[in-house]
Amino acid sequence: MGEKKKEVLMQFFILILVLLGLVQISADTQTQMNISNSPPELTQNIPDILIIMDTPRINAFDLDDYFEDANGDTMIFDYTTISNIITTINSENQVSFYPDIGYSGSQFMQFNASDATSTSTSNFFEVTVGIDTTPPQWSSPKKSLASIYQNYHVTFTTKWTDNVELKEFIFSIDQGLGWQNQTVTSFTGTSNTSSFRVQISAPAGTNVSWTFYAFDIYNNTNKVDIQNFTVKAFNLELGEEYDGETEYEGDTDTIASESGGVSYGTGGAEMDYFEEGILAENLEVDVRSLKVTLRQGTSVTKVVQIINTGNTNIRLNASIRYLERFTKLGDTDIEIAPGETHELLIEFTAPYDAMPDQYFGFLLLNHGDQISIPIVLDIKKFESDVRIKVNLTEGSKAVRVGEKVTALITIKNLQDIRNSSSQLYYAIKNFKGDIIESASEDIVLETIFQEERTLTVPEGTFDGEYIFYARIISEEAMDLDSEKFLIGARFKIIAILKKFLYPTIILILLIILLLLYIVYKQNKKKKRLLELYLLLNELRGLVKEGKTMEAMDIYKRIKLTYGQNVSKGFMEDEVKLREELNKFSKILTETENKPEPKPEPKPEPKPSKTIPSPAISKPNPKEPIK
Repeated sequence: MGEKKKEVLMQFFILILVLLGLVQISADTQTQMNISNSPPELTQNIPDILIIMDTPRINAFDLDDYFEDANGDTMIFDYTTISNIITTINSENQVSFYPDIGYSGSQFMQFNASDATSTSTSNFFEVTVGIDTTPPQWSSPKKSLASIYQNYHVTFTTKWTDNVELKEFIFSIDQGLGWQNQTVTSFTGTSNTSSFRVQISAPAGTNVSWTFYAFDIYNNTNKVDIQNFTVKAFNLELGEEYDGETEYEGDTDTIASESGGVSYGTGGAEMDYFEEGILAENLEVDVRSLKVTLRQGTSVTKVVQIINTGNTNIRLNASIRYLERFTKLGDTDIEIAPGETHELLIEFTAPYDAMPDQYFGFLLLNHGDQISIPIVLDIKKFESDVRIKVNLTEGSKAVRVGEKVTALITIKNLQDIRNSSSQLYYAIKNFKGDIIESASEDIVLETIFQEERTLTVPEGTFDGEYIFYARIISEEAMDLDSEKFLIGARFKIIAILKKFLYPTIILILLIILLLLYIVYKQNKKKKRLLELYLLLNELRGLVKEGKTMEAMDIYKRIKLTYGQNVSKGFMEDEVKLREELNKFSKILTETENKPEPKPEPKPEPKPSKTIPSPAISKPNPKEPIK
């Protein structure tokens, strides 16, 4: 048993030693793990390609849009060769096709993407060389508002696809005066959305029609079926009024909020609006708003002065919102040194095909905080048979809440038809286009119409700049005009002061000049008296010394100085005058040399005689009274 026990113990120790050896070997051996490298992945199918005969298709698509490598490895591309078409892949993985001259037909091909270890392939897609006759396809025409009132801003949208490439679109609208095509707008890709924002100028009850035209790169054209809506009227009995709320119609994925809710102000910056500008932190702008009037086919340049009032350089970005197609900025990235002024040029252009209307937008100045300067652009028809002009009366250029705003409206009728029935619409708007108060009436338009129209500023209206807007519609003709004014007590006071400022300054200057003239005359008189006094003293001295010739010269100077002519007889009587001066000199000398008489001694005052008062004896009380 003892030996058996020893044998077991020996086996146990051998086992321990073997285990320890294995642990040591495992510690000295590096562990290796092979991680499989996944091949590039096809993320989406490559669509069929159309190539126009005898025309290369440059940068038809980007292979990086269809393949990706999960490991981030560099991908190498190749493709199955097709006849009569040269295929190239540039350094940015853009694919181009160059068909042989005169070739037409269809073939299938695919692309391969490889990394360091593996390869993946794309779908087979068709490459066709021929003539593209397929126009862009439209879907989902929408407008941003379900309920539309006069002067609301509405965004119209439509989705488009094309088998080759989209190029551009045109929005067209008829607000009761005929179709108006808007500016051509570019868009690209095989799938995109046309979008256009318009202010509805048609009065309540008008049926408005709209549509889009789209073109591909081969000028194939398609048109959206004509869409219609009716401009609603405010129900005043129900208390309806413009509140800027947006009611979106249907799917809102491609519709941006364009009506109401527009950022108006500083985006958090502290600003102070003064009469002719804006003060912000370390920045001053010389305008608080811009109002521009153009006729179709004309342009004008406005200058906005931006002043750095701080102690360090200011960098800011300038941009235009909502009026991009009518404006061009001279600078967008601006740097201004301390105390310096930068003149920002803004070119406003009204294309010939721009719809006559009133457009609203903003000049945005961003330097950390954002300053919004509202812009109103009136675009008039290049040649219109009616012309309207708005002139605010003097007392209406600055008013308070509850006061009336009066404008002289002048309309010239150039139409052959006289006594035609026309619609006149006028309103108070803010610089976002919101209607504060409005009125509409039918008028009989003869050669010229010139009358005042008045609107009252409603209670609750905020202080600031506003617009008195007027529009005339007569037969097929239309024109519009507007003028801005101020609402607020402080603006009213400023306007009154401004009205009487120049007359007051002129009156004060006249008073100051009069006072200065009086002081001047008094000083001149004093000076002349002083000069006379000195001359007379000199004359007296000369006479005293017996210098008659010099005294006569002084005498002549005195007479000439005070505008008295020296007579001819003066020279004839010179001898006699000299004798008189000599006598006067002797008398003056004797008088001055004569000793002063001694003052007579004053007699001493005699002592006054005092009269003694009679003695009054006091009665003796013991003595009987007799």
